[in-house]
Amino acid sequence: MKLHKKYLELISVCLLIIIFSILFIQTLHRYDSNDFTSYLLSSKALLSGSNPYITGSPFSYIYPLTFAFFLIPFTALPELITQIVWFIFNVWMLYYSALFLMKMENNFLLEYKYSVLAITAVILLNFIQNNLVNAQVNILIVFLCIQFFIFYKGDKNNLSAIFLAMAISIKILPVFILLFLLFRNKYRHVLQTMLFTFLFLAIPAIVTGDKIIAYYISYFNNVICVHNIPAISFVTGMIFNLPGLIGLIYPAFFNGMITYLLNFILVAFLFLILFYYYRRLNDLSLFPLLFIGFLLISPISETHHLIFLFPCIMIIIVNFFSKKNLPDYSDWTLISFIIISIVLSKFIRFFYLIFILSTLFLYIKRILQEYSPIADE
Repeated sequence: MKLHKKYLELISVCLLIIIFSILFIQTLHRYDSNDFTSYLLSSKALLSGSNPYITGSPFSYIYPLTFAFFLIPFTALPELITQIVWFIFNVWMLYYSALFLMKMENNFLLEYKYSVLAITAVILLNFIQNNLVNAQVNILIVFLCIQFFIFYKGDKNNLSAIFLAMAISIKILPVFILLFLLFRNKYRHVLQTMLFTFLFLAIPAIVTGDKIIAYYISYFNNVICVHNIPAISFVTGMIFNLPGLIGLIYPAFFNGMITYLLNFILVAFLFLILFYYYRRLNDLSLFPLLFIGFLLISPISETHHLIFLFPCIMIIIVNFFSKKNLPDYSDWTLISFIIISIVLSKFIRFFYLIFILSTLFLYIKRILQEYSPIADE
């Protein structure tokens, strides 16, 4: 049996090497024409006193100024070198995050870790490829949020708040994690996070001076309040949330940011109900669900965002290897829905929503099985 485990792990390692080698080659072919080039252009604009949101790049910079500011030191390096470093850093962050999630599952044998990594990589290949080859920022957001949780569990509130604030100041979506802190009555932690977020948002003033106000007005007008956001999703049929569904079925009912605000309130309310109903589950069980919340509140539905399902998918696969609970018929049915919806979404992008919901249902089912004594109290 041990020999079979070794062969399984060896095959998994070889598969992972092949996958990431191919992705690395693809990244090199696009090193001068992906999203990271836009990030660097915005950093250079920030440093030169120009508007970082108007650079002429076909890949618009749509984040707060914090990320562009952090990247300023990299603008002095050859672009190819920065792209290679960014790729390696992203792969490391994925591995580190996966290893943390695996170690937190008590019934999982780490001798299967490469098998779990390989299966997760295959299931999420399209989304991992999209993030790595296009040099997106989402893997960094996942990593920072997991760092928040690590320090949160270690009662190191300042460090925890700093990492969450950093994630929010780079991409607004992790603000949804504040819901988790509010549910746990961590009001001081919320205030700390808000303070650090403000500091991170304001720190680019070191190079921009008072222009930072004009830049953030530009950001608000052209990114937060744009009215053409839904067109991106509705035309392609890729939808992750209720506003997208409304816009696809009945566009006349869609009312821009008001619809997104109402959607945020609805999603927050449903998650609070979910957390309250399963309040006896530990923090690790509930935390990965917040990444699904990112998708349900996101105003834009694009393929690379689906990397936020990585924590839930990882824990689902880990539980399939658990000694405690073997997969049953309904587990295999839901995992089949996940795989089929990923395949069909290539042709009918509406199936991405089915993929998200199937992942949500299977994740909740697996953690309830894992902690059934707690859930039944």
